Amino acid sequence: MRSPMIRLVSEDARHAIDTSIYKIMLENPEIIVEIGSHTDSKGSFPYNMNLSNNRAKSVVNYLRKLGIDKQRLSYKGYGEAKPLVPNEKADGSDDVVGRAKNRRTSFRVIGRLVDGEKVIYKDDFKATKADR
Repeated sequence: MRSPMIRLVSEDARHAIDTSIYKIMLENPEIIVEIGSHTDSKGSFPYNMNLSNNRAKSVVNYLRKLGIDKQRLSYKGYGEAKPLVPNEKADGSDDVVGRAKNRRTSFRVIGRLVDGEKVIYKDDFKATKADR
């Protein structure tokens, strides 16, 4: 019996991953990426953080199964902290379309491998060697 904590990547998500980030990582074997997942504002803050963290982790696990080295991957759940659009309409009513846009997983290049060592970009785009 599967643990309820094991998250499986859906067929649609696999297709999106296979044709985007996986392809990019194969073509650029030096990049290190962060997989970031986001939620809408429904549910409690701790629930959304846990949900988004698990979603991001499931993408990383899928990429690892495809053969991407774990040192090239990191993940972070952002919960509802970085919405693309408001979750509510101007009158305060629920915005179903807006919430759907906020439920997403994205990636960003956070560094690269240089001679086997991680170089992680800071938010100000300066590079520093990673401590792990």
